[in-house]
Amino acid sequence: MVSATLDTAIVSLVLVDPDRGDLFVAASTGHTDPVRGRRTALRTGVAGSVAAWGHPILVQDIETDRRFRRLNHPQYKSKSLLSVPLRVEGEVIGVINLESPRKDAFSILHLDSATRLADHAAIAITNAHIYTGLHGEEFRSGTVVVTNGTVKAVGQNVLVPKGAEVIDAQGGVVTPGLYAAGT
Repeated sequence: MVSATLDTAIVSLVLVDPDRGDLFVAASTGHTDPVRGRRTALRTGVAGSVAAWGHPILVQDIETDRRFRRLNHPQYKSKSLLSVPLRVEGEVIGVINLESPRKDAFSILHLDSATRLADHAAIAITNAHIYTGLHGEEFRSGTVVVTNGTVKAVGQNVLVPKGAEVIDAQGGVVTPGLYAAGT
């Protein structure tokens, strides 16, 4: 959905891992090498900065941008990128990254569109070990549905909305109640 809406072939969803205090790639499309599961520290790189401070970042040229000014790592073909925070109840739970092999591929209009999309995205995290933080509730192999930045459903047999981005947590821990108690 994000790839088609914003006309880019390289997209990744990076989520905060509250147990480890870092980020991990939960889903991606368009990368030539597998990136799912790759981890990075908060405040490190583009995604880490967006997750830590909650502000989107638009980088027209990764190699000359004054905030990053470094040669691109050989495994990445990206020249420009756009990274926006994904929030639940105002708390950053992850980052949506858009990448392009072309310099200057994204504009302020892309930034606006990606931010609006992240704010209204429907995401279903399935096959998760869920701790809600409410009354000690725990679900093994459960589902969390987030729509318009709000946790809408948590549990074992949750209906996934049509058109939602589905992320298989592969048994990983998800703690929506710790971010948004009372949801």
